[in-house]
Order: sequence, then structure tokens, then C-alpha cells
Amino acid sequence: AAVRDLDRIEGPGAGQRELATEIDRRLQGLHETLFIEPSPTPAKWVCAQQHGFSPFVRLPLLPLTEKNQQVLRVAMQQAGVPA
Repeated sequence: AAVRDLDRIEGPGAGQRELATEIDRRLQGLHETLFIEPSPTPAKWVCAQQHGFSPFVRLPLLPLTEKNQQVLRVAMQQAGVPA
């Protein structure tokens, strides 16, 4: 659900608009950086970093460049996302 809809949500997340807004704000840079290349490779690379599996991708995907790996590492750190 979009942050604007949180006032209408019922259940475990009800009444947590401020928390959701803060989490959304913290993750904005990472969300934008995940589109640094025109493929799912950046998202796959982040998942590989978090879960310890190989960042290998098959054609037609190409591996994430070293430069963009560093850009994503910084974005993950700034967002508080563990690697």
C-alpha cells in the first residue's frame, strides 16, 4: 500500500504511518539505485550480497559492473540494509 493509504489500513500495521514514512524515506535512495542498469541485475546482486549466494546471471543479462557494485554498496549502507 502507498504511504498515503496507511490511515485506512486495519490490522497489525494500523496507526504506524510515521514509521512507514520513515522506512520509505530511508529506502528511497536504494530504490532509485536499483535501476542503475536496465535489467534486474542490480536487484539480483543486492540479494546475492544479503543472502550469500552467487551473483552469477545468465545471458541475456550481464554482470553488474564494478563501478555500479560500489554505487549499490553505498546505497545499501545509506539505507541501513545489511550486506
